[in-house]
Amino acid sequence: MASQSTIITRGRRGFAAGLAALFASVCMALTLVGCGPKQVAVPDLHYKETEEAEKTLEKLGLKLGTVTEEKTDDLPIGGFIYKQDPELDAQVDEGTEVNVTVSVGPKITDPVTVPDLTGMSVEEAEDALAKVALVAQPGEPKNSDSVDPGKVCGQSVAAGTQITPLEIVAYYVSMGKEMAAVPNVTGIAVHDARDALSKAGFGCDTTESYSDSVAKDVVISQSIKKDQKVQKGTVVTLEVSLGAKPAEKVAVPNIYSYNLEAAKRTLESSGFAYEYSGDEGGTVTYVDPAPGTMLDKGAKVIFQITVPQPQPQPEPQPEPQPEPQPDPDPEPDPDPEPDPEPDLPDVDDPVYGNQLTAEDVENIIWERGLGEMQGDPILLQLNDNKWYWEVTCNDVDEHEHTFVIDGDGNVSEV
Repeated sequence: MASQSTIITRGRRGFAAGLAALFASVCMALTLVGCGPKQVAVPDLHYKETEEAEKTLEKLGLKLGTVTEEKTDDLPIGGFIYKQDPELDAQVDEGTEVNVTVSVGPKITDPVTVPDLTGMSVEEAEDALAKVALVAQPGEPKNSDSVDPGKVCGQSVAAGTQITPLEIVAYYVSMGKEMAAVPNVTGIAVHDARDALSKAGFGCDTTESYSDSVAKDVVISQSIKKDQKVQKGTVVTLEVSLGAKPAEKVAVPNIYSYNLEAAKRTLESSGFAYEYSGDEGGTVTYVDPAPGTMLDKGAKVIFQITVPQPQPQPEPQPEPQPEPQPDPDPEPDPDPEPDPEPDLPDVDDPVYGNQLTAEDVENIIWERGLGEMQGDPILLQLNDNKWYWEVTCNDVDEHEHTFVIDGDGNVSEV
């Protein structure tokens, strides 16, 4: 006979097995008739109109719930869903209502104006198109002479055009100015070089310098090397030859009244060659070209040296005699003698007629750089019975010199 504990144990095991069998039977029955409401994934209703959204929900066994209208910058076109509750892919019971929020604004059939995107960044251009419900699309980058790289330089639909919302407008980003290779223009005439640079799309500027090896008006060098690629419109500076540098000009020094050694040293230090004639013990009385004349360095200056001739001594003058006292009661002379003419040379005299005028003398003094005349020239006759002009001059050092000039223009210092 089994004990009481064995009987209880067996009874418990039988009850548990019975419950398990009952649960399995219930579940099988529920499976056959359906275990509660059917689950459905909520569809994406964004950017749909309410009629289209309602049809979509009905096909899945769902319903369109509350429709709320709100204005939003994210969707400027009116009548489109931009919020939904429950959200996309949420699992809900069949027959659940889905509430939506619809944008407020112009309808899809209303035209919008395409904005001007020139000079905008990519982000600014896309925002500008989105605000008028147009779809932004990047196009191929382009070169631009007027728009900085990275900015919009063009668009597929011209600014101001009226089109329908959600149309695509492409924008083109600037790559900057077009690159091109600089041509080689050294060694050619400057006007041909300008034409070559212009045809290649470059500007041109010039500087000038002397050259012993490159002919005048020919390009010596260019600021950008040949074949180097730079942006079109870049200015290329050309160094253009002025030809060989001309000799330096120097003023002929004033060597009048210098002795031979002083005259030679002065001319040599100024860069001149020289040639002279006359008595080496004298002083310079003639210079050609005249002092002050501008000559090339190395040019020849001719000068003449003359020993001063002794100045004629004045004849002794008689002692002055006391003048006779006038007669207090003189009787008038019935036949008065005319005053004698002054003892001056006759202008018709051949010797005097060959003399220079005072104006000629002044020109000789100036041309030969003899200094500044002191008073008027004086015409006198020397021991050789020839007439001379006597002139006193001050040189640049305020030294006084006296010269005599004959009728042929020869100058001698006294």
